[in-house]
This record gives sequence, structure tokens and C-alpha cells, in this order.
Amino acid sequence: METSHAKSPCCRGRIYRFGKRRRRCSKCSRTWRIRRKRRGPKRKRISAAIITKIVREGVTVTSIARRRHCSATAIQDHVQRAMEQLLCSPNRSEIPEGPLILIIDGMWLRFRDSGWRIMYLMALRAIDDNVAYFVDPVSLPGKETSVGWQETIATLPQSVRQRIVALVSDGLRGVKPLAQANGWIFQRCHFHLFAKFQQKHILRIYRVASRQVRDDILATLEEAVRTTSENRLRELQNTLRKLSDHPACPWYLRMQVREFLRYLDDFRTYLRYPRLHLPTTTNTVETMIRLLRRLVRQSHGFRTPASAYRWITTFIRLKRTIACNGKIINQN
Repeated sequence: METSHAKSPCCRGRIYRFGKRRRRCSKCSRTWRIRRKRRGPKRKRISAAIITKIVREGVTVTSIARRRHCSATAIQDHVQRAMEQLLCSPNRSEIPEGPLILIIDGMWLRFRDSGWRIMYLMALRAIDDNVAYFVDPVSLPGKETSVGWQETIATLPQSVRQRIVALVSDGLRGVKPLAQANGWIFQRCHFHLFAKFQQKHILRIYRVASRQVRDDILATLEEAVRTTSENRLRELQNTLRKLSDHPACPWYLRMQVREFLRYLDDFRTYLRYPRLHLPTTTNTVETMIRLLRRLVRQSHGFRTPASAYRWITTFIRLKRTIACNGKIINQN
């Protein structure tokens, strides 16, 4: 039975049916299958469960290979294909509805061949929720800059950027103008503020008198960022100025106090907008960075930036969310 007006690919002769799935040339009698099957053994289905065991649970490739009675190379190939399959699909992290708060921080990585590289991490949280949702990171060479953050934020969908109302970040220069350019409220991290006065090298090299001044400054700072009384705030500002002018106050602490007084309003943004329930730290992203650091140690480092980005993005997609509570405001 003749099939159609198409000619055979071998002799350009008429094509006849030869069973259900085969065709035959009328000139040379050559037959072929219309839906050719892939030769060789069937490929095993790729499962994301093995990635979860390695990335989330910390199971080693060697232990999995020993349990499955195969080589570690075979398991590594399986993991590689599973990660490629996961990253080819869009990120399924559900971004909450309504106004959003953007929390950002950078993760520093250093490679032997390409030098420093920054993983720009972003988390989004609804103003009436206590869970932050992470999006895919952006990997850029060099050090952490405001230009890098501008490129990173530009990767967010326009519909998401339009719903962002506040930005929480550390004291990186240029981030506040970026927030102002987008019309966002800017909240500066309290954790990075207090960490500058609690570094180990400061406690080690300064005298006992300097430590006492440091403790007084730290206690005054903690009260200044949470008081709701304007009169008390002015008193605390005067106290900080006197402590910074104390002869026993080191130049480093004096510089940090002056910077705090210059950007005091950025640390107290959460008090001016209580309805947003702003977090006062970037600890949500810091927690993710700590988990990623553990992944790097478990993997004994990454050789290339592409490998690091692949593993880090996979981990973030599997983790997806981290708790993010807003600051509780006590009306004194």
C-alpha cells in the first residue's frame, strides 16, 4: 500500500508500508523504521533524592557508592546530571504576595586561578510573615560593590521589584543610595554594628581602660538603637560624644562612634515604620551563608566559579526558606 507522495531517502522511489512501523522503498526494497529507537541500554531516571542526601544531609559520595556497590565516579556523574536537570528548570521558590522586604548580603569566595568572587544572596519576606524566601544567587568577579548589587537586583522580575518596600543590608557604601533610587525604605543591620566593637583583635590589643570605654560605648549603642524617647536619644548621643573624646578611647572606636552618629537614622528605621515589622539584622542571609560555608568545607572547596555557583544554587533551591522575624518594638 502506497503511503504518500514523499520519495524514499535512498533511491527517491515510491514508499510502501511494510508492517505497522516500517516503510519500504519500491526500487531497492530497503526498509526502515519511522520512529527509530535509541540504541544501547536505557538511561536510568535521574532523581533529586541523591542531591538531597549529599547537599542537605552531608552524606559523602564514597558512602553512597559503597552502599550501591558502584564506583564513586558513577555517583559523581549521577549527581552532576541531577544538578544540571534541577538548574535547567526555573526556580520554584514561591515568592509571597503583597509588599515585600528585601534582605541582602554577600558571600566571599576565593579561587586559585580567578581570584576573589562574590555570591550575591537575596531573600524576600512579606511584611506580615516570618519566613524569608531565597532566590537564585548572582556570581560576579571582584569584591562586593554597590554596582554589583545593582546588577543583582536587576535580575529580579519587574513584578517583584515593584512590590519591594524596604531593603535591609549591612553598612556597605552605596547600598542606601540604591534603595533611595528605587523608593525603598532602608534599614541598616544592628549585628554588623555591634560586631565592630566585639572583634577579637580589639579585645586583645587594647588596655583594660580601653576595654571599659568600649563596654560603656557598646551599652550606650544598644540603648540608642532601641529607645523610643527622643529626649533619651539626645542624652545618649551626648554620652557617646563624651565617650569618644575620652583619652582612653582608641582611634578605631572613636571612628566607629562618629560613623554611628552620622547614620543613626538608618539604624532606627524599624521604629519609624512599625507596621512593616522590619528585621534589624541580616541574620537570615548570614544563616544561609553559614550553611553554605559548611557545604564548602564538606566539598573540600570548589575548583572553579562555575562549580561553586552550581553547588550553591542547588543548595539554595533545596533549602528555599529560612525563618526571619521582625523586631518587636517595646513602647517605653
